[in-house]
Amino acid sequence: MTSDQEQRLAILEAVQWAVDHPLDLVRIATDSDTESDAVSAIMRQSGLTEWQSEFCLSMPFRRLMRKNREQLAAELREVRKSMGQD
Repeated sequence: MTSDQEQRLAILEAVQWAVDHPLDLVRIATDSDTESDAVSAIMRQSGLTEWQSEFCLSMPFRRLMRKNREQLAAELREVRKSMGQD
């Protein structure tokens, strides 16, 4: 398992959480006074790391589109399989 694979998996897991919880992500972002507050709230709700939570806040909304969700699911399966996590 390479660090590149681990990093890619962490990114995909963060995006997957955002895709699965778009309304929560928007609510957290709009209810938070600061970026730090939003990151902390995402971490509490999702179990993601600080880095992953920051990634969720910075990702473009187009990642939430159906076509991108399907591609994400396929890539996540592929990365997990290559890491022996299937």
